[in-house]
Amino acid sequence: EDGPALEKILNSYKENYRTKHLDMMRSKMGLSRPQENDRELIATLEHHLQLHETDMTIFFRELAQVDPQMDADKAFLHISMAFYDLENLSEPHQWSWLEWLESYLKRLQKEQDESGLDGIAFAKAKQQQMNAVNPKYVFRNYIAQLIIDDADKGDYTLLNEVYRMLQRPYDE
Repeated sequence: EDGPALEKILNSYKENYRTKHLDMMRSKMGLSRPQENDRELIATLEHHLQLHETDMTIFFRELAQVDPQMDADKAFLHISMAFYDLENLSEPHQWSWLEWLESYLKRLQKEQDESGLDGIAFAKAKQQQMNAVNPKYVFRNYIAQLIIDDADKGDYTLLNEVYRMLQRPYDE
């Protein structure tokens, strides 16, 4: 019955969601020191991820291996492992990825400069931080089907292996 109070709650939810999403994406990208252009960097990344079918789990794990000392071409080699159909990635889309990577690498360099760490220590710390929030393993439908097929035959080996793996999805 109290419309204005409900509207206030809904508006605060919207702002809280935006803030939490920004924090989550920074964390997934290895950015720990907020910067003014982070929203734009993240929005551009999300746009790129939608343009070409990408395995998000692999993408963020590969992005963890990118460090500020790399050039955009080398960084692209890492993230391109996540594209389902790399051969059909259009040249303009590849150029836009390289452009985004240039921005991301500059942003990482700012992070490193502010951290006071040398390149190797920064890269290692960033990779550990990212791997702690980006799982290496996720349960997929085809894995479930393999488990079901084996279980129908009385073999629970794969089930037990996947169960152990999913208990620690962030570990190598």
